[in-house]
Amino acid sequence: MSQALTAAIVGQGYVGLPVAMRAVEVGMQVVGFDLDEAKIEALADGRSYIDDVTDADVRPPSTPAATCRPSSRPTCTASTSL
Repeated sequence: MSQALTAAIVGQGYVGLPVAMRAVEVGMQVVGFDLDEAKIEALADGRSYIDDVTDADVRPPSTPAATCRPSSRPTCTASTSL
């Protein structure tokens, strides 16, 4: 069984969030990092603040094969659980 690739996307704004969502679409594990706590809280609650990314896009999938975990902690790693 192959292990999924993990990407860290720094900045979850108009560029970073769509990039993170595309990485999830192709099967990658993603840690989305941003210093803005309001963005992280919105994403953790399944709410998007970007017009091009829907709330459904940021909600965790029913199968956790590919996910995006928002974080504002600079020490967050792929092995860190939120």
